[in-house]
Amino acid sequence: VLVLLTAAVLVALVPHAAGTTWGAVTGVVAGVDPWACAGLVALWAAGLWCYTWVLTAALPGLSRGRALLLNLSGSAVSNVLPLGGAAGVALNAAMTRSWGHSRRETASYAVVSNVVDVVGKLVVAGGITAVSALSLHAAGLDPAGSGALLLTGAAVAVVGLPLGLLAVSARATALLGRGLQRVVSAAGAAAAHQ
Repeated sequence: VLVLLTAAVLVALVPHAAGTTWGAVTGVVAGVDPWACAGLVALWAAGLWCYTWVLTAALPGLSRGRALLLNLSGSAVSNVLPLGGAAGVALNAAMTRSWGHSRRETASYAVVSNVVDVVGKLVVAGGITAVSALSLHAAGLDPAGSGALLLTGAAVAVVGLPLGLLAVSARATALLGRGLQRVVSAAGAAAAHQ
């Protein structure tokens, strides 16, 4: 019911908010080259299939087909519902539990796959930012803009490198886990005394 209500609101409000009509949108969509669309769908499917390696590594015993199903179903729910990210994670947790994976395995899967996703996005964003800054600098254009891009690239590296280290180092992950456990225990003890 919530999905149908959301869809109805979107159908009614999106054209009004964008200052267009569904007829104009349909005309633009109809003008898309079918071969270009097929190529984009193939690229999208290849990307989803490649990501199954991450998911099967994050949850040992998970087949590639089930990993693809988790990716598609979690993304579908996340992209359709308001606050869908939490609903997508909950759906994936229910699916993995129904396939016999423990709560601990499921929680580890969710953390690892999301860390890899964030690190990948940061690496791509940092690379694009660095290439853009270097291009601007090499062309002698907008020194202030290239400086801002270099600063952004550095910030992405400062955040991305530790996350990348966590993704590949069991020792770093264990150290972080112990540190977070101490913080949570201290916060719990402080709350209990009040």
